[in-house]
Amino acid sequence: MIAEQADYISQHISDAYTVDYPCLNSGWVCEYRLPHWNPVNIAGYSVDLSPTRHVVMLLIASTLCVVTLLLAARAH
Repeated sequence: MIAEQADYISQHISDAYTVDYPCLNSGWVCEYRLPHWNPVNIAGYSVDLSPTRHVVMLLIASTLCVVTLLLAARAH
């Protein structure tokens, strides 16, 4: 039973090149595939700068924080 729970959780916390969002017309969850860019060579190393699920969530969280702090500063 513990292994089944770990498999269920690992799918939700793993990083991916897709973002899930609520979808009303075709089931519970829809999936948006993020763009995948070619790797960039930096000092002989190949670096993948493509956005992932975690990057998108960090951008959403930082945008909400900035908006909240700007509104609080304006009210003060």
